[in-house]
Amino acid sequence: MHGQPALDIDVNLLPRKAVVADLVYVPLETPLLAAARARGLKTADGLGMLLHQAVRGFELWFGQRPKVTSELRALVESRPHKDLRPGIAPSSRGQWLGYACPGDCFMADRPVRFVRPLIAVAMVAASTLYAIAQAPPSPTRVRGTIESVGGDTIAVRSRGGEDVKLRMTGDTKVLGITRISLADIKVGSFVGTTTVPGPDGVDNAVEVHVFPENMRGTGEGSRPYDTRPNSSMTNATVAESVVGNDGHTLLVKYKGGERKVLVSPETPVVTYVPGDKSDLKAGAKVIAFIKQLPDGSFETSRVNVGRDGLTPPM
Repeated sequence: MHGQPALDIDVNLLPRKAVVADLVYVPLETPLLAAARARGLKTADGLGMLLHQAVRGFELWFGQRPKVTSELRALVESRPHKDLRPGIAPSSRGQWLGYACPGDCFMADRPVRFVRPLIAVAMVAASTLYAIAQAPPSPTRVRGTIESVGGDTIAVRSRGGEDVKLRMTGDTKVLGITRISLADIKVGSFVGTTTVPGPDGVDNAVEVHVFPENMRGTGEGSRPYDTRPNSSMTNATVAESVVGNDGHTLLVKYKGGERKVLVSPETPVVTYVPGDKSDLKAGAKVIAFIKQLPDGSFETSRVNVGRDGLTPPM
């Protein structure tokens, strides 16, 4: 914490899958987090807690309940305020985003007196709401079965049972997904794999897709994924492959990290092949990457379609 010595914790004693969190937000990059990141561990700083604490206060003052988003975080990080110093306000009513006022900001039974720190924070929050309102929607995925195709519009019944109409852009890219064998995963292959946590620090693969050479490097890294609870998507290069009784254990490496992944004989293994819009027909199983337009409709610029009745497993 500000003005206090750093925590004496040896991150080298932590397991590879440990997540290191530090609720301190001044500074955001504490020695503990710096050491954890240097070891390749996932980290979480205190700014998220700080912003979530401010939500109710902002709602009471301004009558709008803000959302804590990545855009809000980026905006707050980009606007340092020299007027604000970390600490505790003179009373609990004086706490605003965890900062103390340089002067008498609030007193328990006196009228509110606005000072520069509060105004500055309010301006940040208000401008953030405007920025969020103006930000383009983030792309998402729809998995399901094509019901019909008409012109540049695809009607898809999602796996959850919703009917979604997608307008294809003029440059929509279509890729086929086809089965391959576990033996086709070689050392040096660039793969993507959906995984869930397994025992002994080894993740269990839900699926593996091998990228062709012209797609090497696509989305390199590891991140949460939406296939199932606690799942992750890792795109990385296979550094080692060990055959065992339960399948192949892969060591995959990406910039800044690595994972061990068990691929059982039952795990679906697929690859990408060239496709075109003629592959988009009723009954085909697809994953469409979409974004919502201002009028509420959806468009897609990329569709992965299963070949020979295959349901894309990712």
